[in-house]
Amino acid sequence: MNRADFAKVMAYIVAATGKAIATETAEVYFDLLGELPAEALQFAAMRALLEACYPVLPPAGVLRKLALDAMNGADREPTADEAWELVRRAINAFGYMREQQALAALPEGPVRRAAECLGWQSMCESTVEEVTRAQYRKAYETLAHRRQRQRLLPAPMIAMLERIGEMPRLPELKGYDHSNACQGLVDEARKRRALPAPMQEVGLDAVPEDKEAESQAIRHLDQGYRDLDIRRSDTSPARGEAEARQAPAIIAMLERIGEMPR
Repeated sequence: MNRADFAKVMAYIVAATGKAIATETAEVYFDLLGELPAEALQFAAMRALLEACYPVLPPAGVLRKLALDAMNGADREPTADEAWELVRRAINAFGYMREQQALAALPEGPVRRAAECLGWQSMCESTVEEVTRAQYRKAYETLAHRRQRQRLLPAPMIAMLERIGEMPRLPELKGYDHSNACQGLVDEARKRRALPAPMQEVGLDAVPEDKEAESQAIRHLDQGYRDLDIRRSDTSPARGEAEARQAPAIIAMLERIGEMPR
């Protein structure tokens, strides 16, 4: 889609909502939606405006999802119940011994992958179909959701994700030696100063030169680890009352610290 076609769609949205779109906002939308066919984006804009309760600019993610849904209408993912029905028929048709033929008969993607994750022979041997069905549904929905999210990513973001995946990992820090853990994170950040430009662009070289600022950062991280350990070890009713009084931002920060590598 060229910029002229994109401008027509944006003008359509402005006319419908009565809301002006800033030049910077339009540039962001073009970055995220510019690779879509103009007709698909036009359809997405019309549908988003029809389904909206208020005259507001549809988010870029909503427009992209609606456009891709329209483009993939004939190739949509089956529902969890439809996917299980395909698997059930394959079990009846091929049985326990013909696993490869059965899997090949299933549609490529989440339908087949979920069956592989549960194990074909295990599903065939199951004597409680409802349990197997529930397990398959859960696996299928997880895989289908992951595939849907991947489909929503524009090509530039996919390339960016691949570059990020090739970046060096943080060191695995074990144990509860908070001082060493904090210092290890700082040391690793220092090493990354010399990494190539793509890593510097995402801010991985942003380590304070000021010693006092660096020490303060270490103290904050160390205190976060200690607070998290206290929360994990405290199972008293008072803990729930204390957490209820905490600001949501503080709780979120502690959870993020808990996911950091030890």
